Amino acid sequence: MNANWKKTVEETIFDNKYVHIVKKHFILSDGEERDYSIVKGRNNVQVIALTEDSRVITIEQFRTGPEVVLLDIPGGGIDGDEKAVDAASRELFEETGYKGKEFIEISRNYNGPTREGITAIFLATGCYKDASPREEEKQLQDIKLLSLEEFERNLLNGNMMVSVVAAGFTVLKYLKY
Repeated sequence: MNANWKKTVEETIFDNKYVHIVKKHFILSDGEERDYSIVKGRNNVQVIALTEDSRVITIEQFRTGPEVVLLDIPGGGIDGDEKAVDAASRELFEETGYKGKEFIEISRNYNGPTREGITAIFLATGCYKDASPREEEKQLQDIKLLSLEEFERNLLNGNMMVSVVAAGFTVLKYLKY
């Protein structure tokens, strides 16, 4: 594979608080020219959080893209110079009210072929309830605690976002489940 592509132009085509989309124009190694739309964004974390009794903390919420209620896991953007592990701890607490005793980084992966950024996947263990989720979160979601068997079943039956499925199976493999 010859990946000797040259980017000649990058222009913003949409920008708001949550999404920044650019069009990138490339000259491919064979001279062909193509445009690609890319979602720019910051690096992210996803957290598979286990309570002290090994239940997985999930978030049931309506997702506007597919327009259905799905199970999700805590996660979000890494702020500025914040360390990924600190973002994982913050996102877990903000979204669920839980704190973890230990955070283990399992992997880092690119967000996708048309998305910039990297997502770090963490396993948080020994999680315990410390507070309620942020007020704005409580109105939009329900916290569900699942056994590892229930979590795996939901990974397989289409009740979760694809990024959660990847993170979930990565952590289950790490746990040798």
